[in-house]
Amino acid sequence: MGSQTELPRIPIIDFSKEELKLAASSSWLSLCNQIQYALENHGCFIAKYDQLSPELSKKIFSQTKDMFEVPTEIKMKNTSHVPYRGYHTGPSDPNMPRFEGLGIDNATSLEETQKFMNLMWPAGKDQLCEVVNSYAKLLGDLIEFIYEMVFESYGARKHYASFAASNSHVLRFLKLKPKDASLTTNIRFQSHKDLSFATIVHQIDIPGLEVQAKDGTWIAIQPQPSHFVFLASEAMQKVTCEKKMGSQTELHQIPVIDFSEEDLKPAASSSWLSLCNQVQYALENHGCFIAKYDQLSPKLSKKILAKPRIC
Repeated sequence: MGSQTELPRIPIIDFSKEELKLAASSSWLSLCNQIQYALENHGCFIAKYDQLSPELSKKIFSQTKDMFEVPTEIKMKNTSHVPYRGYHTGPSDPNMPRFEGLGIDNATSLEETQKFMNLMWPAGKDQLCEVVNSYAKLLGDLIEFIYEMVFESYGARKHYASFAASNSHVLRFLKLKPKDASLTTNIRFQSHKDLSFATIVHQIDIPGLEVQAKDGTWIAIQPQPSHFVFLASEAMQKVTCEKKMGSQTELHQIPVIDFSEEDLKPAASSSWLSLCNQVQYALENHGCFIAKYDQLSPKLSKKILAKPRIC
């Protein structure tokens, strides 16, 4: 007689209803609760979002399927100072032996999409910018909607506006490579957690994503056009786990450490040692902290934010 143990499942949350857009409505609050439960118990969920039309889904695939056929010397020009945001490929990277990746920083900006197109196809590519930008904006709207609900769920709604204003999105295209005779593994990616605040993965046609349940089971996610997998980063999981383990009325806040004082600079001073202790405590107990640093003048800050952000 076989085991009756039920296999773990990733929650599916429906974001397609119009009434969800009304903040503080019963549907909105119900969705906040579903998101909070999913993040605290699974660290991820599947967002059902039918705003991606079948037509746009076909266009994004047709417009980008030949992206990786571009000569390698051109793809290598897609660079970023942030790891894995530019062109990346295996088997040179042992963590990702069988994949290729390209990225567009600040992808909701039509200007940045245009730069990417000019890099990859100097002669132009009909409709690429419009299709990719529409797709990026759709995903951007979804992830910002989820972020807003996460902030609401954890009593931090007043901080959402400043977070959203400083946030930008990276759109990455990944190709799973067929097995090479020289490779001894079927693994495309080693298991990992992303370093960003959160990641949305949208699989088109070919399955490849697996997520690990709390009991160690690996769950294969089957692709569907309207399904987007929302994965909390390690930092977000740290916050949601602390919330779950703490009292239901206590809000765990990320520590704020002031780096602006002049007397912090000389090593071994009392202020320096105090700061070291604060940093150590924050990292050991929260995994992160907010650095207050007033050397960035309001004037320079405005100038930076007035330009397209490159992360």
